[in-house]
Amino acid sequence: MMLSYEECVEYINNIPKYAKCVSLEDTNKIMNMLTGGKSVPKIIHVAGTNGKGSVCAYLASILRKAGKSVGVFTSPHLVDMRERISLDSELISKEEFVEHFHKVKDAIENKPINYFTYLFLLAMSYYCQENPDYLILETGLGGRLDATNSVKDKCLTVISEIGFDHMQVLGDTIEKIAGEKAGIVRKDTPLVFINKRKEAADVILAANEEAGNTIDNCFILNYKDIHISEESADYLTYCLDNNYVHIDNIRLNTVARYQCENASLAIMGIKALNENISDETIREGLEAMHWPGRMEKIAEDIYIDGAHNEDGIQAMLDTVSHMEGKKKLIFAVVSDKDYEVMIRSIVGSQAFDQVMVTTTGQDRKTDADMIKNIFVKEAKDAGIDGLKVTTCKGAKEALESMKEEGYKVIITGSLYLVADIKRALQRAL
Repeated sequence: MMLSYEECVEYINNIPKYAKCVSLEDTNKIMNMLTGGKSVPKIIHVAGTNGKGSVCAYLASILRKAGKSVGVFTSPHLVDMRERISLDSELISKEEFVEHFHKVKDAIENKPINYFTYLFLLAMSYYCQENPDYLILETGLGGRLDATNSVKDKCLTVISEIGFDHMQVLGDTIEKIAGEKAGIVRKDTPLVFINKRKEAADVILAANEEAGNTIDNCFILNYKDIHISEESADYLTYCLDNNYVHIDNIRLNTVARYQCENASLAIMGIKALNENISDETIREGLEAMHWPGRMEKIAEDIYIDGAHNEDGIQAMLDTVSHMEGKKKLIFAVVSDKDYEVMIRSIVGSQAFDQVMVTTTGQDRKTDADMIKNIFVKEAKDAGIDGLKVTTCKGAKEALESMKEEGYKVIITGSLYLVADIKRALQRAL
């Protein structure tokens, strides 16, 4: 019996996210069964702790401006599950989603498949049917054992910033986490990565060598390569200058300074592909990119940002520190994050005049009063007076609080909170 789109979504939502799953080899076999052994001609694989979704979006936007058809498989989604599977900026249709859902359901039979792997197989069934010029795959968790790494042949691998997140799965040191991310590296495949932590860079370079490559295979971005020349309330302009590329007057339609790093990784990835894409086309592609939930301006002086770990919070604070005027934070975090470190960074920055704590994440949510008390304690320990900390019940009440005039409002702490706010906005329209 054919399920409806809504029933397919419910079925997938009931699959445990971290359940036992078939091996990468078996995932590859199921994928070949679904696709008849065909593959998309050119696959770009992107891993990292922070920024990998943005890198995917920037790469896709540049390639589309160059006249290429581009599929993007990314995660997580914010509101609609189909956000994970797009082709040339259009989400997979509900009818196509249902079609490929049933193909996967028939192919896996009784094999153990987790939530992410099911969606990955569904996406690959769809993309191999549509056959875009490029397919960009974002890893779900880690890299080495991620379902997306069941793909054998790649034309480019990119590793964005490495930081502390999902440590219960990936390891408790930067070296261990970097080792998992670097598992996407392939022989004779260009590798682009950012060198922000030497311990991560050393592991990535070692993995590249172990795969049978030399340093000539690598395109390495350093933060000193990026020079921001102009910032406004809606955009920023910068120059990228290193041994591989020089492009000036790059305009990004965002206030997020950290997006300069992600855009630069995309630029270097495009150069590594040797597609002879002009600098002007690259500029046009970068300026056209919009990525929801990353310092996204949803109303005048109101921004939502999906920062959900220590490095993400630091990147958000770097942007906020360059904003003028009084600022209010709306914050929620899930229980398996290192929220005390996140809060300590926020309080220590003294970037906000007010903090409102709410909840998100359903069964992973934290108690708002507990989080409020941590803010109060960190402010007291740091000798910071005057920080007003309150709580509210959820996204709807948080939206009401945004009407206070004279403040720039930053909503952050979890992508679940970003999704809650977006759904609340939709209902309010």
